[in-house]
Amino acid sequence: MKRKWPTETKGQRDGDLRKNFTSKQLEAIGAVTIAWNEVEIFLDIALEEALWIPEAAWLHVSTRINGYDGKVAIIKELKREYLADLGEDTWNHITLSLDGLTECKGFRDAVIHARAYDVPEGIGALIRKRAAKEQVLLTEPALNGLVDRLTALRLEFKQIVMLFDALRSLRLYYLQDKSPLERSIQVYAARLQEHQTARRSLPPLPTFPRSRPKPPATEGPPPIVHS
Repeated sequence: MKRKWPTETKGQRDGDLRKNFTSKQLEAIGAVTIAWNEVEIFLDIALEEALWIPEAAWLHVSTRINGYDGKVAIIKELKREYLADLGEDTWNHITLSLDGLTECKGFRDAVIHARAYDVPEGIGALIRKRAAKEQVLLTEPALNGLVDRLTALRLEFKQIVMLFDALRSLRLYYLQDKSPLERSIQVYAARLQEHQTARRSLPPLPTFPRSRPKPPATEGPPPIVHS
């Protein structure tokens, strides 16, 4: 979906945005944007449940944490707190979902910040900090493959939210019979694994086409043409 800038490559683009992308590509880019927004809100809610933040305050807290990386790091740090209740296997699946979301975020960021570069091949250009350059695949199959992954991750994080919510209830309320909540945790963990298996069974994202080399340099200065 993205790669470091090849040493020898050339692009082809037009000055008109609408000639650089098909309507299907633009539709898929929009779908990538919305699909990310949908799954990101579940990450925020999962953080709220995991930290036992009151509903009235969770937006004020989550929006002041140092971005996406900070939220993921906090959830991963809670392993010591919740491992005894969830078990190693379930926590490993939560981590796999977090890692999958991080990978897709990298692709999503590349898509929404890319410029058209090689239109016939569906390749975009991405300029990073410190003059780092990358290329991102903007073909319709690649974009739709990313949408499929984000859609699947949304289902996974919905189950993670339910897991943390059940854990909160298990610890917060004094209950003589905790078995219903414990069974709920098992159900949510099983659903998480099912959704995760479905996502990881998706067809692989398309690879880049072979780079077209730059045209060879001509010897000497260009000829002078007199009118």
